[in-house]
Amino acid sequence: MRPGDLFAALPGANTHGANFAAAAVAAGAIAVFTDAEGAEILAGLQVPVLIDEDPRARLGLLATLVYPGQRPSLVGITGTNGKTTTAHCVAAAAEAAGVPTAVLGTLGIRFRELNDYSGRTTPEAPSLHAALASLAEAGAGLAAMEVSSHALALHRVDGLSFEVAIFLGLTQDHLDFHPTMDDYFSVKSRLFTERHSRRAVINVDDTWGVRMAATCAVPCTTYGMTEVADWHPRNIEVDGSGRTHFTAVGPARTLSVNLSMPGGFNVANALASLAAVDALGLDLESAVTGLANVYVPGRFERINNERGIGAYVDYAHTPDAVTRVLDVARDATRGRLITVLGCGGDRDAAKRPLMGAAAAQESDLVIVTDDNPR
Repeated sequence: MRPGDLFAALPGANTHGANFAAAAVAAGAIAVFTDAEGAEILAGLQVPVLIDEDPRARLGLLATLVYPGQRPSLVGITGTNGKTTTAHCVAAAAEAAGVPTAVLGTLGIRFRELNDYSGRTTPEAPSLHAALASLAEAGAGLAAMEVSSHALALHRVDGLSFEVAIFLGLTQDHLDFHPTMDDYFSVKSRLFTERHSRRAVINVDDTWGVRMAATCAVPCTTYGMTEVADWHPRNIEVDGSGRTHFTAVGPARTLSVNLSMPGGFNVANALASLAAVDALGLDLESAVTGLANVYVPGRFERINNERGIGAYVDYAHTPDAVTRVLDVARDATRGRLITVLGCGGDRDAAKRPLMGAAAAQESDLVIVTDDNPR
């Protein structure tokens, strides 16, 4: 909080933000934006109080007034698994094609020397608009941004228009927040409307993607691992160093891809990035060179050691992701496959036994531990 700020006092899951308004005013806030319940809590506070029935739904539009200047063009990426890797693939491909590109997501906000951890996959609307304004000022022409279902449900990306929106698919997750998978899908589908995007790139490898492509309200290009998709791979080979070589077949051309990461799921992520940069009108021959050196921290990241043990770290956080990453690990393993598995606390509890079962099925030994018990 800085002097002159407007403090948004929003209703929360456990407490109302209005309970912190006095501290915000003491720190320099000159007005408070809240709902009727918050206004009652704020009775007697000696600053103007602005009241709206749904203040969270207005924050994005308010932020566009506070930060009305230039912002980078945006590629929005949503789906259960692969958002971080795909964002980095888009950034690597676009950079190679000559467009300075930032990444916003689970690993924070990254552009050139900037490396700022935001604490959320998608920041709250005021922080997000402020970050985009700063990135434009720093020279970013494009931002590849992870868009979570929480962000869509809670209006964090309101006021933004994405040049390209990418759908990676759905598997079970966040059922502590979404009552059903249909609700999870419905919230994700908000990104693929004229309100939020101009074009779409959609993975049709699962039924959710087929459904999204069929209901998408903006021009749509599909990708996937079979030839029914507009973008699909042929001749996939993984060399001894873990690099993947394949031919990317697009609507009008084919490209030879040398990808720095193993796994069919990463082939799909690379295809999504190529379809996106193609939709942006960037040079694909240049873009594909960027995929040869893309690096994504914590995504099947090899940990070098003097004993020659194949050690990897991966952020797999759903049953499907655990199965996929351990399939790749098994292919890379000559001896036993030992898995250390954790699952975030205070989140979707229904997926935990499924993740454990997937790890037990794929591994010789499983060590279960904590992952941020909160």
